Amino acid sequence: MSICGDGHISRVFIWASDAAEALSVIFHQGAHDESFNISSNNHQQGRKLVDKIFQYFHLKYVVVRSLLRNGLGWYVRGVL
Repeated sequence: MSICGDGHISRVFIWASDAAEALSVIFHQGAHDESFNISSNNHQQGRKLVDKIFQYFHLKYVVVRSLLRNGLGWYVRGVL
């Protein structure tokens, strides 16, 4: 999991299920000429979010990406 910058930039995150439900509501109830911004009020700093995820899965940080790639053979397969 990559952290951009020093990890202190705040972003708004939303659960995928909440976004899917919002899309369904828009599709079934929204007017054709309306624009919608699907968002939450869940502001999180990148570093704090990564901390929560790693604590949940009882993981430690892998700081050196080359160790993960060269040592374990893992690399990013998808591009966003």
